[in-house]
Amino acid sequence: RSSLWKRSCPPPPFPLSRAPGASLCCPSPPRLDPPVLHAMQFRSPSPQVNGNQLHVAGYREPLVNFASFDFLGLGQEEEHKEEARLALLHYGCGSCGPRGFYGTFDVHMKIESEMARFFGTDEGIMYSDAASAVTSAITAFAKRGDILMVDEACHEPIWTGVRLSRAHVYRYKHNDMRDLELKLLQVQEEDKKLRRDATGHRRFIVTEGLFKNCGDVCDLPAIVRLKERFKYRLILDDTFGFGVLGDTGRGTCEHHKVPVASAEVLLASLAHSLCSVGGVCVGSTEVVDHQRLSGAGYVFSASAPPFVSSVAIKALHLLEAKPERIVRLRENIQKAQNAFAGLGACPLVNKSSADSPIQHFSLAPEAVGQRSHQEVAALLNRLQREVAGKGFATAVALYSGLKIYNAAPLPAPTLRITLNSRHTETEVTNCMRTLHRAARAMRL
Repeated sequence: RSSLWKRSCPPPPFPLSRAPGASLCCPSPPRLDPPVLHAMQFRSPSPQVNGNQLHVAGYREPLVNFASFDFLGLGQEEEHKEEARLALLHYGCGSCGPRGFYGTFDVHMKIESEMARFFGTDEGIMYSDAASAVTSAITAFAKRGDILMVDEACHEPIWTGVRLSRAHVYRYKHNDMRDLELKLLQVQEEDKKLRRDATGHRRFIVTEGLFKNCGDVCDLPAIVRLKERFKYRLILDDTFGFGVLGDTGRGTCEHHKVPVASAEVLLASLAHSLCSVGGVCVGSTEVVDHQRLSGAGYVFSASAPPFVSSVAIKALHLLEAKPERIVRLRENIQKAQNAFAGLGACPLVNKSSADSPIQHFSLAPEAVGQRSHQEVAALLNRLQREVAGKGFATAVALYSGLKIYNAAPLPAPTLRITLNSRHTETEVTNCMRTLHRAARAMRL
């Protein structure tokens, strides 16, 4: 008992002066954070949106909006604003807690059931944020010792979930089904070598439906064949494909005519095509119920404000009632690609899919030359300002150098143009012509 009061080491034979004491408390100066790049700084306040026009600080005239992810143009519909106003009067502003602790309202449960009905699944679960829905779903099912096969071009929420899961991660080349097959065979060989029981842990293929960072669509039929052959499950993040792909907007599965049940975990965003806030995971009852206790974003985050869920329900019904918006969006995508391709040689290249409203324009290899990542980003920022000066708001896709991509190659900076169903043929054609002329004038 007396040993509890005994010093672990004898005191020094002399009193510590202020200088030695300070050196012991702080043996080395603190490390400074790296300087913030100019391209990462916010340069202006948020623009004011009016229909398809943006009022941006620093520009006298409004710009045509080619930067928003409001693919179907529902965000400026007056009926949705009125729905939000009525819901605010009825429910108030916030939900005051997580779903399991006084944060569940009737509209939350209704949007879950409506999304499940729309996709033809058993149930749905709503998260208050689209990104946290993806991250939470991955960590709810994948744990230490499990195996994840991940497309290297997936966007940040997927890599955050992959990192937090602490599972064994195998990256395959973007949309390269041969490389995915080789990785699956590699794991199969490791099973034999290590005498590992494949049923002793969970295995998933993780991919986006419509890739945000590339603007192309995953080869879902081939992925489904491989997952069934090697006994994997599929986590399909259709954040950007929902409301865009397929004849009725049901996403990548409908686009490829693949049964929805082929993706055990299917995720969709309410923030883009439905002009709302939040994300939804749909699937079997077992998949959904598991997340009600294991989905971190569901359990620990405050639920979405009821008024945004009311808007999502209204927008979903409008999507079902007026699928011609999807047709107009697809026509605008085709017009944009044809217009740019018909303008001749240019230092920009566009490898995005003809089905994607997200179109990425990158510098051609000969234009990049020996330029660094930051130098390319600076050139594209300059190009973006030139295009904005002619009346068109676009965006430069920049990516942090932090290790969020799990050692995957950092995506190259691009100038991103996002089309929606409200764009007119004149707006689309003039935007492509302006971009082409500005790029040639810069002599990249």
